[in-house]
Amino acid sequence: MASLRKRGRVWYYRFVNADGVKREEKGCTDRRATEEMARAAESEAAKIRSGLIDPRDTGYRDHGARPLVEHLRDWRAALLARGRTVEHANLYLTRATKIAELTQARRLSDLQPSRVQSALGALRED
Repeated sequence: MASLRKRGRVWYYRFVNADGVKREEKGCTDRRATEEMARAAESEAAKIRSGLIDPRDTGYRDHGARPLVEHLRDWRAALLARGRTVEHANLYLTRATKIAELTQARRLSDLQPSRVQSALGALRED
């Protein structure tokens, strides 16, 4: 069972995740809504432990909800971590951002191969 505590105006909840690790997550200012968030987190962890949910599916869901801009920033950081130069990382980030703008993609799920190919074709014409 999750436990709650209040820090300032915000409630936090603690629970044991699917790996058996105690976690504390930020809730919201409403205690009942935070209790519901805690119940949902515990329920999801229990389903993962019992094998009803594949943990990769939750990862895909979480990454799919993040804006594409965040993924591109993380990709730039990964390029730098692998020893690429700042100029190289910035160039690739600029190019990828341009493709994202031309395809009007806001999330990973918005990227479609046909739209990317069309955007690349438009860039080649310019």
